Amino acid sequence: MRRNLHSALTRKFMGTLTDYQNAQKRNRDASRDRFVRQYKIVNPNASPEEIDAKLQGSGSGQLFSNQLLESTRSQRAKIALQQVEERHKEVERLGQSIVQVNQLFLDLQRMVDQQGETLDRIEDNVNSAAVQLEQGNTHLEKAVDSARAARRKRWCLFILFMIILIVVIVVILINVLPKTTK
Repeated sequence: MRRNLHSALTRKFMGTLTDYQNAQKRNRDASRDRFVRQYKIVNPNASPEEIDAKLQGSGSGQLFSNQLLESTRSQRAKIALQQVEERHKEVERLGQSIVQVNQLFLDLQRMVDQQGETLDRIEDNVNSAAVQLEQGNTHLEKAVDSARAARRKRWCLFILFMIILIVVIVVILINVLPKTTK
């Protein structure tokens, strides 16, 4: 019963972990799409390679600085730059949080698996103890029966010895008494 419960909980946990990883991927894709749209606002002629390079780059401060200087709509570009930088920082924080939560899920899964193994060992030991207890009860019943039989045999021998003793005393008395009376 415990094994079934453990396996059901493990399957449920793995399903939750898979859902979490799918949500993480959807969020990452949505953030990337938002970044691409905002980058295209600032630089409409950007190539996909340039956008990928900017996505992989670590310096978000320089992300739009060249386009900001060249832009005729500098106010709009400044606002877009600030929004992109803020969202980029939020996405990086969210990404770090997601990695940490993912690691926690993996650690939790490992601990659940270890506990499952421990429960299995405990259950095996309990089953083994139950079998040994049954064998011990069988041995005790045999010992009780043997002790009763031995007691019965002792009493029989004692009674037989007493009968023989009485017979010997009677025979001696019969043989000794007639000689003394003559």
